[in-house]
Amino acid sequence: MTKSKNPDTVLSVGNPTENARRQALQAQQRTRLRSMLQNDHIEAATIETLLAEGRLNSVAAGTPVSWAGQPMSDLLLVVQGALKVSRVGVDGRRHVTSFPGPGQWFGLIPIIDGEGAVHDAWAHGDALLLRVPRAVFLRCLDTDRLLNRTMVLRLCQRSRLIYDTLADDGLLPLRARTARALDRIAIGFPPPLDGSVQMRIAVSQEEIADMLGVTRQSANQELKQLERDGLITLGRGMVELLDRDRLRAVGKP
Repeated sequence: MTKSKNPDTVLSVGNPTENARRQALQAQQRTRLRSMLQNDHIEAATIETLLAEGRLNSVAAGTPVSWAGQPMSDLLLVVQGALKVSRVGVDGRRHVTSFPGPGQWFGLIPIIDGEGAVHDAWAHGDALLLRVPRAVFLRCLDTDRLLNRTMVLRLCQRSRLIYDTLADDGLLPLRARTARALDRIAIGFPPPLDGSVQMRIAVSQEEIADMLGVTRQSANQELKQLERDGLITLGRGMVELLDRDRLRAVGKP
């Protein structure tokens, strides 16, 4: 059986049934991807360029997609799953910063300024990414005013989040910071299809502690209290948010 060197884009020729299944799956993925790009309010011609010149890439859990300080050749759009984004401090401790999920772009800063990646990032569980070559993205920026505006707004939103997080670290008690961190993590995960206020996020207590910059024991104490208050349910490698509105209330300054 002859196989392509790139398993993400070209199918094998030996099994027509398997080929048809994969083609149907790719068509579904591209339909979902087109809808995501349309939600970014960019020009139709740009969407078609990104779909034609970008590459869908299936990434296994734990696979690195960027290293801090290293150049990035592709801008990444998360189609399915999530990424775990982090930095290592001067003391050698790793600090988890975010979990970008479906519809979120990763790598905007290094792709735009041509410098190294700001963060390390891995697939948080199996993920599907759209890889857009830097040259293609920059060409689209030159020709699509709406894409420019969308990306500027994305960078503004992230800047506000950074400023809010810095303020939280100095002004809020740990319980409020924990509640706000859980709400922010949830942004990277798809909402329940039934419209329920309950939401499950695949994140461990150790990862939450890394985000907060505290020990696992300290984070566990706050999470247990939120669980006793009926706001969350803790599980193995996951947290179920029972009511995000009440969680946000706890996180208010």
